[in-house]
Amino acid sequence: MPTINLVPEGQKLLPPNGVYYSEVATARFCCHGVTNIGCKPTVDGNTLGVETYLYGTHEELYGEQVEVRLKQFRRPEQKFASVDELKAQMQQDIRFGEEYFMGLRTL
Repeated sequence: MPTINLVPEGQKLLPPNGVYYSEVATARFCCHGVTNIGCKPTVDGNTLGVETYLYGTHEELYGEQVEVRLKQFRRPEQKFASVDELKAQMQQDIRFGEEYFMGLRTL
């Protein structure tokens, strides 16, 4: 699943680890996304990062300035028993996000 991956500076103040619905802005376009803030405990667990899945675009963003605006908290970060369970949860987060951005779901 394609994502943009950001490594925040050490002094950057971040909200609690978890999954958020977000808006992403670049110099070329804006779109909705699903952002995970945390350490990816199922696959890594050591490195704090910000990873965002973008709806409706497959643009290459390497080297571009990107602004991620968190809109709504979805759920806390958690460790899953397997990568397959993590992927299933991510698909559900993406599906609920589509409904959230269409105004069909509130959290």
